[in-house]
Amino acid sequence: MAAQPAAAASATCFRNILVLSDLSPAAEAALGYAATWARRFNAAIHVAHLIRPLSIVLAKGAYGPLVESRWRRARAGLDSIAASEMLRDIPHSIYLEAEQMEQGVVDLIREERADLVVMASEGRRGFSKLVAGSAAESIIRSALCPVLIIGPAADRKPPHDPRHILIATDFGPAAERAAAWAVQVARVWGATVHMLNVLSVPDGDCAYWLSEVEVTEARLRDEIRTAQGADLDSEPIVKFGEAGSEILGVARSIDADLIVLGARRGPKYSLGSAGAVAYRVLSEARCPVLTVGEAA
Repeated sequence: MAAQPAAAASATCFRNILVLSDLSPAAEAALGYAATWARRFNAAIHVAHLIRPLSIVLAKGAYGPLVESRWRRARAGLDSIAASEMLRDIPHSIYLEAEQMEQGVVDLIREERADLVVMASEGRRGFSKLVAGSAAESIIRSALCPVLIIGPAADRKPPHDPRHILIATDFGPAAERAAAWAVQVARVWGATVHMLNVLSVPDGDCAYWLSEVEVTEARLRDEIRTAQGADLDSEPIVKFGEAGSEILGVARSIDADLIVLGARRGPKYSLGSAGAVAYRVLSEARCPVLTVGEAA
């Protein structure tokens, strides 16, 4: 799938939604969000359950029946999803694949021409947090389209129409593309756009920092115009502090229904500062988070 210019996002919308499911209750909540978006955007849904091929190879030698049982359970779970009321009147298909997550996602995006991936994230601590963070980052990195993630703190009830969308921007290329997608979503849902930039804690001349706020607010307004959202109800927001804390705090204060983040490329499986901020937001946000990579 060819990458689209940022400005072209508003003309593309969502037509094919790929849902990554591990058949858990969290994944069911993600499917509920996908169904809501599919009905609003008149899109088809493709539900995929991926089983790592290495685990099958290792198990086949001594535990063949266990592998077969796992496949049967997965197939039954997917068949149940396909027949569920949740997908009534939505064109849909299901996939059970033995493929590594990153490559499997790329293959399915290309095969189904998916323009949105939806998945749930349980959020973990310690070593498992590093593994889960790397997996989520890998999917965001490999997906040639936006990824909607429903984290462990997000509302699992049937979602309502988004009314307030928070775009957290660092003014980089990924953030520019994220803003273009966010504006499209806001226009379809009739939502208010809030664009946030977090500055370092001020140290020094107060007049200088007041001037910095004014400059940043003007730049945020320009970003919204660049994303073709000048006609939308919008609000620029400038905060000082740690990015993750401020994004979560502003999201709570405006009762955000969706947070939109640009996902910058970095070293593979890196949880550096940008990755750590994104993972914290994904783990603690009370609403879904739409991540947009540089290639989306």
